[in-house]
Amino acid sequence: MPSGFEGTFERRRKEWTARKHRVLGQYVKVAIAKLSRLKQPIALVDGYAGANKYGDEEIGSTRIMLEQARNAIDKYGWDVRVYACEPDPETFLQLEENLRDHIQSGLLRTFNKKHSDCVSQIQQEIQGFSTVVFLDPNAPSQMTVLDDILPWAQRPVTDILGLYFGGPAARIARGALKTEGARETAKKIFDDEWQNISSQDEAFDHFFKAIERLKKYAGLYKVREIRSTRIVYGIFGLSDNHHGYWLLSDAVARDFAIIRQHDQKDTTLNMFAHDADYSDDAREFAEIKELIRQIVEKNPTLTGEDIALEVLKQKIGVEKIFGKYLGRDFTRMRNEILGKRVRNAKTD
Repeated sequence: MPSGFEGTFERRRKEWTARKHRVLGQYVKVAIAKLSRLKQPIALVDGYAGANKYGDEEIGSTRIMLEQARNAIDKYGWDVRVYACEPDPETFLQLEENLRDHIQSGLLRTFNKKHSDCVSQIQQEIQGFSTVVFLDPNAPSQMTVLDDILPWAQRPVTDILGLYFGGPAARIARGALKTEGARETAKKIFDDEWQNISSQDEAFDHFFKAIERLKKYAGLYKVREIRSTRIVYGIFGLSDNHHGYWLLSDAVARDFAIIRQHDQKDTTLNMFAHDADYSDDAREFAEIKELIRQIVEKNPTLTGEDIALEVLKQKIGVEKIFGKYLGRDFTRMRNEILGKRVRNAKTD
């Protein structure tokens, strides 16, 4: 039986896992629908698959991709395929056992290699495919910009959703002065800048600077524990298309809304109530609202999502809205600008 500390940690870990899976599921579902309009096959790539079953729970990122892929195939006849990488031999056997039916059906292709060693082969197999890539390493040292992110970022019609662990990465950098092995790990993560990294925020800043120019649109959202201010990990998104970037942002914003609701600050109300607790948000909101006012005055019939896409074409939009606002938030802003009463708060 786990101790009190172990039990608490396990509950927190399950919360973190559930939240990232929720973001992934919400994103992949709409991404498949959007990409299907291109009339070409769709590939979903899970770079760090795991066993996809933990105890009696059948959960995991590959399962989420498979569920959405199967739904798209059965309902609409779209050509969707899933690829998964898992380097650990024992975990790979568990993965194949747990997802055997999907492998035998041809929907899932698995690789017993680390992600960076799979990329070239997968890319050869999915030439001409629209692609969504999910990168969720177990540790910061397992994912590098050069080997794991850049190959996908250089590929057209490929959107990337991933996790980055700023806290553990910073701890590796701080410990790098002690041993040569730790120093090599720190260099792998931070290159020659590892000596300048001493905090979680510095690790996040370093990572985002490394990825922000890889594609036209880039965002990083820091996932906070619901019951504290502790940052657990960062979710990043990369896309060359403002539609793809908005889908990433919208999925992440649903997590942000949960945090705000827990803080007893309704997301939309907070956007209009510029209180001291959210002064930074208030300043950002004022800038965004002024931009939206200009967009709405030119075309008052735009939907909330249409407005969001227009905002994303501006530099301020890419910098300020990732993971913070939903389509319905832009609808409310539009309605306020036009002096309309908001009738439906649930959806755009």
